[in-house]
Amino acid sequence: MRREMIETYIRKLSSAFGGIRPPVKKERLLELHTKKDFTGMVGFIRTTLSLDDIRMRVGLVTAGGLAGNIPAWVSFPNPMPIYATPAFKHTLVTIFLRKAFLNQRPFEMVVVAIAHELSHIVLEAIGHTLMKKEEAVDITAMLFGYRNFYRVGCRMVDTEPIGSQSFFQKQMNSVLDYIFEKRSATYFYHVGDLTYEEVQFAAELMDRGLGTNRF
Repeated sequence: MRREMIETYIRKLSSAFGGIRPPVKKERLLELHTKKDFTGMVGFIRTTLSLDDIRMRVGLVTAGGLAGNIPAWVSFPNPMPIYATPAFKHTLVTIFLRKAFLNQRPFEMVVVAIAHELSHIVLEAIGHTLMKKEEAVDITAMLFGYRNFYRVGCRMVDTEPIGSQSFFQKQMNSVLDYIFEKRSATYFYHVGDLTYEEVQFAAELMDRGLGTNRF
């Protein structure tokens, strides 16, 4: 586990954002997810990340897009205009979400994917030195209150009997990590760039430091 890196990133990022935010409550997001209002989910998360001033589109992707079946990605200018400037307010960004991912993955995993992608914009807009580090993007989303979603949604474990139709479909997708256990295959779906153990460690540090900024 990369403990030192996580502690350093939390310290640097929480300082940049003025501390650690309380956990985001799930009720409204769960309501939107139940209605399959994914644009509404993006809008809610956008507000909690203080991104209301930027113009944003949501693209729901059936096929194509980035290679490797990446479930979500974000498009923005490079360089990104500085946060809160007139240029920033006129900037258009687009978050792309694969429909298959939205329809097949659990609620918490969908929230994590959206929060992660929008956190790219947060870091780029302030020109943070860690903005190109994917692990820092995860930690940013967690600092803004999405750590409990990360705790549950950064990984999903699924087991399928070897030889079943769904097993062969997963093989064809070729984007999953899996191990064989006797007559079944156990699949681990990951979202984000911190491991499951690192997410738990980072979330615990943040909860202990909430309101104190001590790490």
